[in-house]
Amino acid sequence: MLAINKKWIIVILLVIIRILTLQYYASDSNRYTDPLNVIPGYTFRDIKDSCTLIKSGISPYVSYNIRFPVLFLALFNDWCPYTKSKELGLFLVLILLDLATALLILDYHENLDITEEFATSKSDSVRSYVSFILFVGYLFNPIGVYTNISLSFGPIINQLLLVLLLWFSNKTYYGNKRFFLPIIYSILIYFSSINFISLLAPLIYCYSISDNISRNDSNFSTEYLDIKSKKNKVSYLIINTIPKIFKSMNNIYSIIWSRVFTFIMLFSISLCIFHTLSLLIIDSMNIKDYINRFFWHIITFNNHDTLTPSLSIYWYIMTVIFPRFKLLFQMLFGVYTLLIIFPLIFAFRNTPTKIMETTIVMVLFFQNHPTLINYTLCLYLILFDFSSHKETHYSRFITGLLSLNIVGLSLISNIRHIWLVENRANANYMYSICIIIQGSLLLLTREWIHLAYRKQLEISKDKFLKVKHE
Repeated sequence: MLAINKKWIIVILLVIIRILTLQYYASDSNRYTDPLNVIPGYTFRDIKDSCTLIKSGISPYVSYNIRFPVLFLALFNDWCPYTKSKELGLFLVLILLDLATALLILDYHENLDITEEFATSKSDSVRSYVSFILFVGYLFNPIGVYTNISLSFGPIINQLLLVLLLWFSNKTYYGNKRFFLPIIYSILIYFSSINFISLLAPLIYCYSISDNISRNDSNFSTEYLDIKSKKNKVSYLIINTIPKIFKSMNNIYSIIWSRVFTFIMLFSISLCIFHTLSLLIIDSMNIKDYINRFFWHIITFNNHDTLTPSLSIYWYIMTVIFPRFKLLFQMLFGVYTLLIIFPLIFAFRNTPTKIMETTIVMVLFFQNHPTLINYTLCLYLILFDFSSHKETHYSRFITGLLSLNIVGLSLISNIRHIWLVENRANANYMYSICIIIQGSLLLLTREWIHLAYRKQLEISKDKFLKVKHE
């Protein structure tokens, strides 16, 4: 295992090298609107346009194109007007945010064995090296570097908040830092609007359970084994076992419902505070206009999305279907992630961090405007489990899918440039690359979930046999 001092010396050196990428920074406005690296409405160009409107005495929220939350946009007011040196300062801030995300992923993977017994079948030294290699890869992958250069605040802030939720869900299992989960989630919803509302159910579940509840669940198996060992099973069941089980279940459900109520209250209060402050900052907008600007168009699925070619099939479907069917497809895109999440919660109900991992991957994969850096986070979460397991009977298949995905991610930007800028290709080339990327990632996710679920069943079986022999 890497020594702590040695490891952090290496981390500091890597950070210095990462900051030296500033020498490759060059102002290019075309990067600010690339849909493969930015989220529409959250680009650096939108920030510059909003500063121009503010300077002219016009509210930047008269247009639906600018979606930056009021509190976040207020942080940039002091940077107007922008200069080259200030852009370099913003680029450095994004590098620090990216570094914080990488360090959180490193710490999360190194401490995952505390709560995830099935997370590894290898030694801690191997897992430490694997997590450190993934940390280096995340910090220096070309997609992340290019996203920094594009000053893509939207994807990078979303990525950091998602990893924070994942990190706190690991700590939450023991009751530590439970208070921060609903607050961080409220910031994510405030920043990203409706995109990550599907995370509400798994977060409530992770917030509500604890190791005490898990121990009570194991007591049910012990009580069942006690019944089998008694001669007069019926009388023992009526007199001793049933009252104990009902008492334990009553205690469990009272704890769970109190935590569910606490989570919803903390989340609602935090979100209300953020929007109240935003309404106070915008002097030219009353409550009715504010609700219509930030809520009503979301509820009515009138999201004003720019249908520019991206990694998602959302833009393609919306450009080819008849206008009368668009509302139906928007509703389907808005609710189908909920249909996927509840089976995942049931399958990994004993391992909360695995619920968060699989849910985040599915939400990032199926969102309307995924970016390249979103797909890299999915790959790093998936690769850690595959590289930490002994089972290699289908490693060739996994390697092939991974290679196909990396090739697709490498080609997509060039294909889009050849199609839209140089006009030397047609849209079918980009459709094909998108299918390769999405298909290979979907198959990787399927194998990853199957491996984790099968390993969890083996661990549960071993626990039951251990209790039975005792």
